Amino acid sequence: MAGQIDYDPDETAALPDPLQRRITLEVAYAALPAEMEARLDPVQHDAWPRHRMASGASLAIRLPAYRRAGCLPRVSAGEDRAMLAALRALDADSRHAPAVRVLTSCRTEGRATGGAADTLRRWTSEPDATCDPALEPDFAACMPRPMSRGRSAGPPAS
Repeated sequence: MAGQIDYDPDETAALPDPLQRRITLEVAYAALPAEMEARLDPVQHDAWPRHRMASGASLAIRLPAYRRAGCLPRVSAGEDRAMLAALRALDADSRHAPAVRVLTSCRTEGRATGGAADTLRRWTSEPDATCDPALEPDFAACMPRPMSRGRSAGPPAS
């Protein structure tokens, strides 16, 4: 299961106004392709409402699935997304539950190059920097695409 991440409201309020607006816009935009994907290509175990976040701060993985996936991938950044990709490769069900919410820091000094702290710092110094690479540009999101991920929409695997 992957919960939704929210920045700490007190820390968010202390950020520069342009960065606060940027975060608000990106969160709102991220919800749109999540809904489109869920409605056009529904997966029963991850139905709408859902999100597309995959942050280690909110992942819950059963130990047998974690071990089958090879444990946490050893990558410099994005290990949370890599973990979910490894689970998907095993056809393990995952739920992006919007009701599960976790607060995280708005820190701009972090451990991983390319991580959340690095992104916030870059957005502060480069307001026009690109957004999360998992978000498609609006024109790409409208392009025809295969309608199925190749998974059954039947009952979830147990």
